[in-house]
Amino acid sequence: MSETALVLGGGGLTAYAWEIGMLAGLADAGLDLGGADVLAGTSAGSLLALDLAGGASPGNLFEEQVQRKRPMMDVDFTLGMTVKYLWAALGSRDPETVVKRLGRLALSVRGVSEAEVFDAIRPQLPVQDWPERPVRLFATDALTGRTTGFGADSGIELLRAMAATCALPPLFPPITVGRAAGWTEASGPPPTST
Repeated sequence: MSETALVLGGGGLTAYAWEIGMLAGLADAGLDLGGADVLAGTSAGSLLALDLAGGASPGNLFEEQVQRKRPMMDVDFTLGMTVKYLWAALGSRDPETVVKRLGRLALSVRGVSEAEVFDAIRPQLPVQDWPERPVRLFATDALTGRTTGFGADSGIELLRAMAATCALPPLFPPITVGRAAGWTEASGPPPTST
């Protein structure tokens, strides 16, 4: 028995729109990747994975984006934040060092609570509970750099997993998952567990 998986990456609302456009174009050409057996994503890709798992078609999602009159979320990403993020992300050629720097940066975020992050993300979720269709949302432990995929079998509520995969240093704080201090979007080496 072979399974197909669709893995969707992060990159903010631009990536979300781009991935929807790509999937809609491929579906129009006869290749419907939205029907994959397993959906996986990080950050914006996680939101799109949940859209597809909830039954949305790439074509319908594309039309929603075209008709949208205002942004999904208002994000104030300042020049200072951009410099900090780029320094952490590009300041080394060693992937492990990059992940550790991003983790330290994530843990330094102040002024935004987990509750505020949940309030911002909740209205964006197409479903409030884990869908029946297999979905994995990937996040990276800010302390260890270990990447893990959360799903219905992980014992983590969907909103918390989605907030963890969308936590972007230095904009959003890492999200506590279980006993772990904080999880951020998956931006490190390949996952060590799924």
